[in-house]
Amino acid sequence: MTSPAAVSQSPLKLISRSCWWLQRSAALAAVAGLAFSGLVPDQARAQSDDMVVTRLCLAGFSAAFQAARQVAPPGMNTYACSCFVDQINQGSDLASAQSTCRERAIARYRM
Repeated sequence: MTSPAAVSQSPLKLISRSCWWLQRSAALAAVAGLAFSGLVPDQARAQSDDMVVTRLCLAGFSAAFQAARQVAPPGMNTYACSCFVDQINQGSDLASAQSTCRERAIARYRM
């Protein structure tokens, strides 16, 4: 359950402080990757992992803005989640990917 303090905060403060949706997305993608290992070719598995992370990221992003009772600018969700997946695929660790994508999204959408 969301605390009253979290509801009154702007979504960016809520997002920038925790980025829980990115952490959860990455963790669930890792679990999904283990479940699929050995069952599908590497390229198909990578695409599947990317789709899982993206879907979870989008759901978490939406939940964060809903919890803050705000509406994200159009396209911000897909931009931030695509950035996160790209950063992870380039070898960034979770914290770096979160930080980089948060900063890029804030700059791009002037929030």
